[in-house]
Amino acid sequence: MRSEIVARRSIAAPPAAVAAFLAELPNHRAMADRYLRIEELTRSGGLVAVLAPLGLRRTVRTRVTDRLRDRVGGTAAVGERTHAEVEWRIEPESRGSRVALAARVIEIGVLDRLLFYLGGRWWLRRRFEAALGRLDHAVAAEAAVPAFAVVRPAATPAR
Repeated sequence: MRSEIVARRSIAAPPAAVAAFLAELPNHRAMADRYLRIEELTRSGGLVAVLAPLGLRRTVRTRVTDRLRDRVGGTAAVGERTHAEVEWRIEPESRGSRVALAARVIEIGVLDRLLFYLGGRWWLRRRFEAALGRLDHAVAAEAAVPAFAVVRPAATPAR
């Protein structure tokens, strides 16, 4: 089975800033929410808990395979049977960047196939859209904080 879930959004930051943000895995915590929780991170991947409606929970093992100027990509696996390729594509746009978050299903187990067709595909796309919204805010917030600031004492009037 080959299927793709894609969400796209304009981000008010230059492509280099978006790529640098995504390349650092601890930054991905800023995109988590009550449905997607990062439980563990290493330099090359981590574990993400997907908390779906009706109390369903799936644990996704992720691994980063590419950190390039216009894309960050990797793999995602749920159990032994479900595997996908995941990719953040970053393109320049007149007011910043156009970012696409895509997951391509390579192989899918019986339970995950059932969930996928009973609304899981739609639900995951909505989660991707929400993550892109949080990415926009997180990159903007990071850009607003200077890397360092020099504080100079206020001038005192001469007596």
